[in-house]
Amino acid sequence: MMKLIFENFSYLCYLRPERAVRAGPPSQAEKQPLPCARWVPALDSAPRRARIIRAVPAEESPRATCVFCQIVDGREPASVVYFDAGIIAFMDLRPVNAGHLLVAPRAHAARLADLDERLGAAMFAVGQRLAGAIRRSGLPCEGVNLFVPDGEVAGQEVMHIHLHVLPRTPGDGFRIERGSAITGRAELDRAAALVRGGLDRAE
Repeated sequence: MMKLIFENFSYLCYLRPERAVRAGPPSQAEKQPLPCARWVPALDSAPRRARIIRAVPAEESPRATCVFCQIVDGREPASVVYFDAGIIAFMDLRPVNAGHLLVAPRAHAARLADLDERLGAAMFAVGQRLAGAIRRSGLPCEGVNLFVPDGEVAGQEVMHIHLHVLPRTPGDGFRIERGSAITGRAELDRAAALVRGGLDRAE
């Protein structure tokens, strides 16, 4: 059996200030499987036909084995906090603190570099809103970390990019260490030039 992979040119609904954070499981319509695709939102609101860009065997699709895609498709359980056309947020199964949740694109993207920039912005916008919701929830929370593990060496365990929204309490034991030595200006300038070069190559 083959699974068709689409590039979706339909208008992608992003967050609007009046939309409240919704709790509960997705509706039947929103639980429909999404194609494994690179989201390319149109700049205008006129829907357009999706076009097939290639076909791959279904068993080779990342959606077949990705647990987050299975949550999106309704094939794995999750405690869903928020969902819209492009983003889903649910509670972390192994939380550091109560209220620790994950925000992820519904379309599969393994790494941050694989994610469309506007969908990435929507992911962080949802994370920002949910950080405020946690603070107002009554759960213990004296601070919040937004944390993206991008790559195995960075702590990524599920190869579907996601944003941790992590409520913090004093003495909770979670640490992100920073360097203790101040780096010389020449070395910082050299690193900055290399990063600028990376930007030029991406464009």
